[in-house]
Amino acid sequence: MLIDGNIYEADNLKTPFVLGLFRPIIYIPKGLSEEDKRYIVLHERMYIWRCDHIVKYFAYFILCLHWYNPLVWVAFLLMVTDMEMSCDERVLKERMC
Repeated sequence: MLIDGNIYEADNLKTPFVLGLFRPIIYIPKGLSEEDKRYIVLHERMYIWRCDHIVKYFAYFILCLHWYNPLVWVAFLLMVTDMEMSCDERVLKERMC
């Protein structure tokens, strides 16, 4: 169900995510409070604004090429964790100002 612009709400989701390279769409789970929705959408928009979704696709490609290398797996997992924490920090910083 379309909520606004590029934001969709779905019944069968457990976590929000961004899908698409050139026209990314934000999908969020149904049944969230308005405050939770606001923070989640801000987080996902920050993810899109910083082009993290494109970097992540590129990192998946590298991971597919070097699936046998444990250091690439560790680097990928740390990169994803850093992306998520950085987006969270930026959203919280902007909400406090």
